[in-house]
Amino acid sequence: EFQRRDLYLQFKNTWLKATLGAKKDTVRAQGLSSTNKDFLRSGNNRPLAGLLLEAPVAIKVSNTFSVDWAIAHYQLNDNRYVDDVRLHYKRLSLITKLNSKNKITAKMTHYAQWGGNSPDYGELPGDFSAFYNVFFAKLGASDIPTEAANALGNHLGSYFLDYQRETSTGILSMYHEHPFEDGTGSGWSNIPDGVWGVHFQSNEKSLVSGFLYEYVHTKNQSYKKAAGADNYFNNGVYRSGWSYENRIIGMPFFIYDPSNLSSDYYPFISNRTQLHHLGFTGWWNKLQWTVKTSYVLNTGTYVAPFASTKKQWYNYLSVQYSTLKYGKITGMLGLDVEKQSASQFGAGFTYQYLL
Repeated sequence: EFQRRDLYLQFKNTWLKATLGAKKDTVRAQGLSSTNKDFLRSGNNRPLAGLLLEAPVAIKVSNTFSVDWAIAHYQLNDNRYVDDVRLHYKRLSLITKLNSKNKITAKMTHYAQWGGNSPDYGELPGDFSAFYNVFFAKLGASDIPTEAANALGNHLGSYFLDYQRETSTGILSMYHEHPFEDGTGSGWSNIPDGVWGVHFQSNEKSLVSGFLYEYVHTKNQSYKKAAGADNYFNNGVYRSGWSYENRIIGMPFFIYDPSNLSSDYYPFISNRTQLHHLGFTGWWNKLQWTVKTSYVLNTGTYVAPFASTKKQWYNYLSVQYSTLKYGKITGMLGLDVEKQSASQFGAGFTYQYLL
């Protein structure tokens, strides 16, 4: 089936960048991160279609502080349990420059699925009053139990803290992203859930010019709190959950099974996960190589735990050859190993030529 990836119009000046359509997100951390340094939008699916307004560069408030912002409206136009779902997005970042070599970025991200036509509840609120409640995460309709107890729509968010230090050999980054889906998570009751990472990028094109390690933990989910488990990426009203075209939008190492989707069951059959992830990249003459390996433990959900832990080992290798005259050729290999089932192997290549 022929499908687009990027299809968009973009306008940019000194104070605004506007993107209308679908555009792939920026690749971060040299492409080594397990989540692209974004737990909620990892790049695991095709780009969402909508209108994104954002600052083209961080706005300098003083010699110490800068601010970054974005707001967007997307339309989830795939085949879903709830039709015609809208997606609200916003982010706000504060960048603190401690000195010429050290800076700290603190960012809050917020998504909310809202509106649409549900087979269980009919036409869901989609007027301006509903958008106001979605924007500020206010309580929803009393006849929908989950929204009456939490907020109108399906809300997801994260706090992201990144410390960067420039050295004589490169840039060192240490970061943590903390996800939340309700008041218990936003109040830090689900610690230590989230991504804990370190990344080093060399100034030189050396044999090893980048290294990254991440530990991801999502087994707490505020389970012992009165409000109950967060059940990451699942939702009782928007039952397709945090997915687009049957692919996970966020952290890609959960287990998603669309055949499990119904009015009684959730498609994310495992969101209680532990992950160790390593990434390396470097150069050998004109060849750029990248290796990523991930060891994952999936234990199901609190509602339906697995009888035994699924142990999975994912591996990726790419080699790219670049020339100014003929473009870039990239070869890729992948090997996924799971103790309980057969291993999977894949290979591919890309060719890119810029006019």
